[in-house]
Order: sequence, then structure tokens, then C-alpha cells
Amino acid sequence: MKTALALLALAPMMVAQNAFARTDAEEYADLLAKAKITLAQAADTAAARVSGTVVKIELDSNRGQVVFEADVLAGNRLYDVNINAEDGTVLDVHEDLD
Repeated sequence: MKTALALLALAPMMVAQNAFARTDAEEYADLLAKAKITLAQAADTAAARVSGTVVKIELDSNRGQVVFEADVLAGNRLYDVNINAEDGTVLDVHEDLD
């Protein structure tokens, strides 16, 4: 009985939380709407920056800025290249030591 009452008490909070939760698809759609360059353009920029091959690229948000995060293989080294998705500028390049 106590468990049932506890569940009934929690139900409104669970419903309210779900009403305000955004799905991953909605958040990704917002990121896509803000991106002014294509994934292909970002991949080309990243590959050219370190003279390598893009092995992974994804769209993400970093400190309120929409960025493409690319992993680029150059020789036997892996680099992380972050590209501003709104104007195509390279924000950061560093070797991935992990």
C-alpha cells in the first residue's frame, strides 16, 4: 500500500518532467538548423587542415556554439579537429593521445 501511494505521489512529477524533456532528435534538428555549412564541407576542411582522412565526424554544441567535431587520421596519428558549423572556420586542432 505504501509503495502504491508513493508511486501515485511521484506520478505528477514524472509526467511534468517528460513534458519539458526534449528528444535527441529535436535537439539535433535545432543544431542542423543553425549549421550553415554541410557535413561534407566540414569534413573537407578538417581533412585539409591536417592532411589526413576523416574517420568520424559529428555535429555537436560546445559552449553555445554549433560545431562539427571530426576525428582525422594522418599517418599513424589521430587528430581532433573542431569546425564552426556556422562559418566553417577551424576552431581547434589537437592530437588525440587517448
